Amino acid sequence: MYEYHHHTNLRVLDRITEHESYLSRRVFQLISHSINAHINWNHRIESGGEVNPHEVHEISHLRTLEKREYERSLQILEVYPMESLVRWGKDGENSNRVIEIHTHISTHYTQHRGQILALFRATGIQPLVTDYIHYAR
Repeated sequence: MYEYHHHTNLRVLDRITEHESYLSRRVFQLISHSINAHINWNHRIESGGEVNPHEVHEISHLRTLEKREYERSLQILEVYPMESLVRWGKDGENSNRVIEIHTHISTHYTQHRGQILALFRATGIQPLVTDYIHYAR
């Protein structure tokens, strides 16, 4: 699943780069937030700190962050059992299993990429086909 998201995120970043001057700030906020959230969830699994989920990054930096978190997620999948409980929140008041966190990361990317593609269309830019089934063929 992460291979699909990595591949698709890079395609979306390519399209953003191609049309950067025509796109609204909201596109940059959404793609940055998606990757920031991925960073934060990986940090939570590994008991690390968090980044500002609403920090907006330069496109070139987003590519670096996206690749790093993709690779980190693959490592997490090897190290942490899917049923392990992860406590998170200010005082560890919340908890989810690792599999639930991975599912959330996946659906979160899908949600925000959909919003980005809708903004592409509203700007007159042909949106990408990002359905998983097309990737899997």
